[in-house]
Amino acid sequence: MRLRSSSDAIAKVWRCCARIFAVCLASAPVLGDTQTAPIGCPQTAVRVYVDAVGIITVNDTVVRTADLRRTLASLKPPPAEACYAYADTQNKVPPEAGMALRALAAQRLPITLYTDNTFKTQRSARIRVLIK
Repeated sequence: MRLRSSSDAIAKVWRCCARIFAVCLASAPVLGDTQTAPIGCPQTAVRVYVDAVGIITVNDTVVRTADLRRTLASLKPPPAEACYAYADTQNKVPPEAGMALRALAAQRLPITLYTDNTFKTQRSARIRVLIK
């Protein structure tokens, strides 16, 4: 009789482990799988970079600050999201970096922040901006 009770206990443990595994497996798509996430900025996104002296590039083309919003609005095909990076030299961010971010926010696109102009390493935050 003792053998049966220990095998019942083992069966309960296995059923519990199976449930925990099923919950973890089911939650992977919801929480995001970091190993299968795309690396770098997608090809369908617009890439905006502000260098240390405030020069703004959109998809590797230099754009004047005054023309930035118009340039972003005229992109064909329209981008699905935005990849954004700025030069952070000794914690001094150029003022054009804020202007560029506001111009991107006006496009109502999801914005992913990157560490540099290679657009391969994401910063820790992803921004969804809605302007009323």
